[in-house]
This record gives sequence, structure tokens and C-alpha cells, in this order.
Amino acid sequence: LLIPRGVQFIGDYAFYHTDCISAVTIESSNDEYKLERIGNYAFANCGELTSVEIPATVKTIGEGTFTYCDQLQSAVYLGTKEQWSKVSVGADNEELTKVLSYKYSQINNVVLSQTKYTYNGKVQKPEITTISGKQLKEGTDYDATWTNISSKNAGSYAVTVTGKGAYVGTCTANYTINKAPNTLNVKGNTVKIA
Repeated sequence: LLIPRGVQFIGDYAFYHTDCISAVTIESSNDEYKLERIGNYAFANCGELTSVEIPATVKTIGEGTFTYCDQLQSAVYLGTKEQWSKVSVGADNEELTKVLSYKYSQINNVVLSQTKYTYNGKVQKPEITTISGKQLKEGTDYDATWTNISSKNAGSYAVTVTGKGAYVGTCTANYTINKAPNTLNVKGNTVKIA
């Protein structure tokens, strides 16, 4: 079943007990969707329904919308887990929620291999260890923008990670290069200058 791109609301009981539906997809225009609400029991008792896509524009899923959809194996929300948490989902939709997955993951918690350096006259820059608790691939999963690629002077620096592909959003991590301790050789002795 292909829901046309301009549809904003799927009514209550719209496809109730329709056995010939195996998949539900929502048509989009350049990945822009209009659907905001799926009514009560709209797909309830659709015994052949195995997969459904839910656009990130959806704000409300009614009561029992997917109840008794016992064959439902795949429900993909075309957004992030964070966006899904704001969707109002009515009671009796366990068939949907138990197989729900997310098309996109939100970028957060960038961990660097090191966050503090001491000035040594050379470029010092950390590696990006994990993003959102995972080892992601630069260029495929994210792009990194450094405040100064040739970071060698004492100061504060940052890297901003921007998601791509299956990842969305941005997150920034900071690191610093501290001044080297000043030393002075006096008649063969080394003296630290504060």
C-alpha cells in the first residue's frame, strides 16, 4: 500500500481488517513528508501486514492502530530515537513498538583520544575515538571540522562532528594545548620559572 505524498491524516479504521496489505509506505517528495497523524485502529487486524514505514513528520499514532497485526516484522521510523520519544502513541500498539527501528541515529558524545596536551612546538591533534558510543567512519558516517588543523600553539581547540548517511545532528568536543613550563639553565642548574 502506497499512501500518496499529500496525505496528512490517515483516518480511524481506514484500513481495518484489510488482509491484502503486506507493506505500508508513505510517498514523499524529495524526502519531504506531510503525514502527521495515523488514526485509531487504522491498520488493526491487517493479518498480512509485515512491514511499515512511519515518517518523522508523524506526531500521533492512535489507539490500537497496529493491534492484531501479528505478522508485522519490520517497522521503520524515518527519524531518530529522540524524535520518536516525542510522538504520542496510543494504547495497544505493542505489535508496532516491539519491532520498531530507527532510520537515523542522533550524533552525540564525541570522545577524543586525548583532551590535554603540553606545548612542544609540533602539531598536536587527538583522534576521534567514538561517537554516540560507536566507532564510526569519517566520510561515511560523519564529517569532522577542526577549529585549527595545525593546532600547535597553546590554547583551546575544538572539533565539530556532523552526521551523514544514517547519522544526523552535530556535536562538538574540545581539547587544549597547555603552555610548556619555562626553564632556565643557570651555571649548570635547571630552574623552573613559574
